[in-house]
Amino acid sequence: MPCYALPESAIRALARAAQYRAWRARDQGTIARLGGLRQAGAREFAVCFLIQHHDGGWLSPAEVTSLLACYGIPVVTTRPVISEGAAVEAAASLGRRVVVKADVPGLVHKSGAGGVQLDLHGEQEVRRAYQALAAEFGTSLRQILVQLMISGGVEVLIGVAQEPVFGPLIVFGPGGVATGLLGGHTARLTPSPAPAQPK
Repeated sequence: MPCYALPESAIRALARAAQYRAWRARDQGTIARLGGLRQAGAREFAVCFLIQHHDGGWLSPAEVTSLLACYGIPVVTTRPVISEGAAVEAAASLGRRVVVKADVPGLVHKSGAGGVQLDLHGEQEVRRAYQALAAEFGTSLRQILVQLMISGGVEVLIGVAQEPVFGPLIVFGPGGVATGLLGGHTARLTPSPAPAQPK
């Protein structure tokens, strides 16, 4: 039987117990069952990548797009180019403001490393952006990505981290330049597969 020196302490403990009971009784919700997913294709993609890269690694932008497509997750229209002229043509084909990004192996936070040029209008701005990225990254530059400029909204980070004890964790929080600054990320266990129903 708990014993408290003051009634206030007992009230606080009782309030915590009531909160915990309410938390336990809350609606657990259901895991969404989405159609049209190609989980087998995603699994095969991951296995092939890990066979080639035993220690893991970062996927290229094209590989990320292919993997996300298996789960029906769209990405902004992107044109990979390897020349200044091709960058201008790609920007013109997109038809409005564009973003130019450096694709450099191992470079994860492009904005912090000067690998992103935003809100470009017209041929001259695209040319200057391409030249700036080529000068900054030199021979390590794999290609340039020309994308539509998206305004509004909030940039977020969504990922999966392999934790040694708990296994795969889903990580969610602020994205972009705020990723390492705000510390507002949260992690949750990945949902367990539903048990097979007896026939």
